[in-house]
Amino acid sequence: MTKLNVREAIAAHVAWKVRLGSFLAGKGEPLDPRRVGSDTECVLGQWIHGADTKALHDRPEFQDLKTKHAAFHRRSGEIASRHAALDTTYDALSSDVVAALVRLRPLIG
Repeated sequence: MTKLNVREAIAAHVAWKVRLGSFLAGKGEPLDPRRVGSDTECVLGQWIHGADTKALHDRPEFQDLKTKHAAFHRRSGEIASRHAALDTTYDALSSDVVAALVRLRPLIG
């Protein structure tokens, strides 16, 4: 069984939260909500779903981690998806305001 460096896994998880927070603040890199929502994309997810963890599959501690990790990614994907949709709507509304101002300009000087 391949060992997991728990400290590194926790550090990667914290880094992920920072990355998502930056994205939500409009300062980070674009994120694909489908990839964000997948619990198999990150190092921890690859370990959880890897063949080397078979000996742990019946352990409640492992099942708890697997369930919570999947729920975390599902929620992260929902948040990223909603934020991306809000950004698209926000940008469209902003463009509409500018266009309305341009059309109104001849009337107000």
